[in-house]
Amino acid sequence: MSELNYNITDIVKGTCTFEYYRAQTLYYSVMNQGIKYIFPVDMEDVGGGTLEKFMKGITMMRWIRKAIEVGSFVKYDD
Repeated sequence: MSELNYNITDIVKGTCTFEYYRAQTLYYSVMNQGIKYIFPVDMEDVGGGTLEKFMKGITMMRWIRKAIEVGSFVKYDD
């Protein structure tokens, strides 16, 4: 479990932006309280779905929540 407390409701109000792809994983970023965070989206989990460069945070909530739970929702210094 992540040490930090995140308010998922606030996070999913933002827009997620595709950042890069590596090893069967897409990485998206989202702003939360003026800080940019990045989280992974496993391609196997997407199945036949479509992901775009910009996605509504609410659409990405499944992956954001999962990333928070496993500690892979982290600050992104690009």
